[in-house]
Amino acid sequence: MAKRPSNKFVRKAIREIIEPELAKYGFEGKYPEFKRITDTEIHFFDIQTAKYGGSFGYTVGWCRNGPLTHWDEQRIPTEEIQMLHLPFDNRASVSRMIDMWRLNGEKFRATLGGFDYTLIIEDEAACRELVREAAETLPQAMTWLDTREPQDAISAVGHHPPLAQSRELTLEISRNKEENRLRSIGLLD
Repeated sequence: MAKRPSNKFVRKAIREIIEPELAKYGFEGKYPEFKRITDTEIHFFDIQTAKYGGSFGYTVGWCRNGPLTHWDEQRIPTEEIQMLHLPFDNRASVSRMIDMWRLNGEKFRATLGGFDYTLIIEDEAACRELVREAAETLPQAMTWLDTREPQDAISAVGHHPPLAQSRELTLEISRNKEENRLRSIGLLD
C-alpha cells in the first residue's frame, strides 16, 4: 500500500489560523470537532480531511439547546450531542469559491468543492495561504448558523446549487461538488 501523503503543513496552518478564530467566535473543543453552546442553540464546527490526504473542508451545524431524541427514540443528553446526531437540514458545508466570467464579461462565483492541496502538499507557504482562504469563509458560516440564510460559500439542504453559463455546466459543477464532498469524508477513493 502506498504511503499516505502528509498533511502536516495544512494541519499546522489550521491549528494556527482557523482554531484561534473559532475560539474568538466562542467555539470550544479540539481538532477536528468544535462546539459552541448558547442559551438556545448548540453550534457545531467539524473539519473533515480526505481519507487519503489532499483536501479538507468543514461543516457547520446547529440544534436547539436541550436533549435530542435520536432516530431510535433514545434521548441524547445535551453534553453528548454531536454533529452526527443532527438532521441533514441542520448542517451546511463550506465550499471553496472562485471568480469566473460569462462570455458577456459578467462575473459570477462558482464552487471548487473542498480545499484541495494535492499539488502544494510540500509547500508550507502555499498550504498556509489555502488555509487562510478557508478561514475567510468563517464569517459566512457564522452568519448561516445565526440566520440559516444562504451564503456564497455555504452549501445547505434546500439552497440552490451554483448557477453557471449553461444548464449542463451547472449540473457538472453540482456533480463535482457532491463527488468532492464524498471524497472529503472518505466515501469515495
